[in-house]
Amino acid sequence: HAPLGRSEEEEDQFLEWLHDYAAKRPVFLGVTVPANMPPSNNEFQLLCSQFGMLDLYLWLEMRYPMHFHQREECLEQREIALHWIDQYLQYRPAEPNHTTFKSSYHYQHHFSYGEIRNKLGTKRPAAEHPHIQNTVKQHIRSVPEK
Repeated sequence: HAPLGRSEEEEDQFLEWLHDYAAKRPVFLGVTVPANMPPSNNEFQLLCSQFGMLDLYLWLEMRYPMHFHQREECLEQREIALHWIDQYLQYRPAEPNHTTFKSSYHYQHHFSYGEIRNKLGTKRPAAEHPHIQNTVKQHIRSVPEK
């Protein structure tokens, strides 16, 4: 089973990836975690959702590597997200121990994919086919939580 979370952000991102995959276009990550520790619980929850999206992208990339090819960028974003999650849980926003994150890995980004993406544009199912988005969301919500 795919590691799909239940937040609206995760569902929307998943639908965007599905749309691109179905259109036989390169599926770009589209997730950028913040450069600093989340200052509030709401932003922490958003960061946790982003971490889930990164895990899902890696899961999809393992199964469909010809379409999901931003593995290195995803791993880098995941590392940053994990760092800020750890920092938040240790220090909370009340203790401003915000440090600048330096990645321990060296990644090569393929910006040409971003240029292609800009030319192709992003069309979510909601814009063209709202019934598809609603059907997928209903199905996701019907899956029982463990």
